[in-house]
Amino acid sequence: MKEVENRFIFYVFFTLVFLLFLVPFVSPQVSETYSWNKNLSINASLPDIGTRASPDVFYKDESWYIIAGESTGGFKGYVYNGTGWVKNLTINASLPSIGTYSFPSVFQMGTDWYLIAGIDNGNFSGYAWNGTTWLTNSTINKSLPDIGTSSTPNVFYKDESWYLISGTSVGTFRGYVWNGTQWLVNLSINSSLPDVGSFSDPTLFYKDESWYMIAGNSAETNGYANFYGFVYYTESLASNYSSHLVFKGNTHFKLKGILRLIFKI
Repeated sequence: MKEVENRFIFYVFFTLVFLLFLVPFVSPQVSETYSWNKNLSINASLPDIGTRASPDVFYKDESWYIIAGESTGGFKGYVYNGTGWVKNLTINASLPSIGTYSFPSVFQMGTDWYLIAGIDNGNFSGYAWNGTTWLTNSTINKSLPDIGTSSTPNVFYKDESWYLISGTSVGTFRGYVWNGTQWLVNLSINSSLPDVGSFSDPTLFYKDESWYMIAGNSAETNGYANFYGFVYYTESLASNYSSHLVFKGNTHFKLKGILRLIFKI
């Protein structure tokens, strides 16, 4: 009888803990739903630039810009005037053709602006902005290896470090971290990302206090390429004090992380 009573008390206690502490964290994940809706106003003014358009959008000097790679290895430049995208040769005219299928990633490191471009042959090209033009800068890319075919870099700043994740022609991802002078292989930033088919092309962004990655590929379904979404989170902070960070594909995995955090399951 005593054992039954103790078990009942335990269940009551567990239920109270769940209601008081877990529900406030879990509810937003379960009750809120979001979706991407078509928005023609943000791209209607962009022209057809041929095959394999690969834009990178960035905010610089109080203006929004796009530099887009394309199948011939050149770059197209646009600036947003408040209602539409207008061709802007200043932002791209100094960039050379790099062969075929250029994939740019633009970022500001400190006070300096850089562009790292992926190439169809798997290499990377590097450039630095001198205030008026892009100049070749091998320092920013020379430590990046040839990854085979179709390098598609995306550079981002997270937790006081610079990272680069690149897609590949086989659909996998490569990860690197900047140590101040060169890019080093960093498996922790990409090892949990799955193979998404072929010609993976990642874009990373910070939204609502979380890091997300949307990756496109060329595996067609009903005539269209696919998109894959991932969220970055701490898997088990209570039992893993090194806070190993992993990518997971949806909010259910984030919910699992919260359960582990509180109950160590």
